[in-house]
Amino acid sequence: MKTLFFTALLALSFVGVKEASAQTMLSQPSGYASLLIGYAKPNGYDNRLGYGTEIGLKMTNGVNGFGYYLASTATERGAQADATHYGVGADYAFEGLAGLRAGGRLGMVNRTGLSSAFSVGPHIAWDYMIAPNLSLGVEPILLFDTGTNSGTSLYVFGTGRFWF
Repeated sequence: MKTLFFTALLALSFVGVKEASAQTMLSQPSGYASLLIGYAKPNGYDNRLGYGTEIGLKMTNGVNGFGYYLASTATERGAQADATHYGVGADYAFEGLAGLRAGGRLGMVNRTGLSSAFSVGPHIAWDYMIAPNLSLGVEPILLFDTGTNSGTSLYVFGTGRFWF
């Protein structure tokens, strides 16, 4: 039953049904602050819980710029194994698809015992408005880490955003 409910909710959000009155947003949001929590698979480490934050501002019609901080911590093979990604990004909010945004990120990655390196990658986000200034959503992020220990880091977050 839960699966059917969430499938119907996702379908309704993409077709813009007027009866979905909770899917209304502030008339002219200028930015957002968000908390992220979910699955993390940092480059070189095992699966674990990840968390983070984003603060974004509207740059032009449909385009947001943001700063981000993503982290995960765990003990692997008896040693502390932390991974942190941080930087800036931009995304485009698709006008015809309520709540859908896609864009890219550019930043740094720090991993326990390794030097810092650049990271770059795409992300996609979907937000469902539960109040005029509050949304819940999902955001998968794939980051390509450069440097001597290059590879990919994957995050799949549940998000809570406050729009202002």
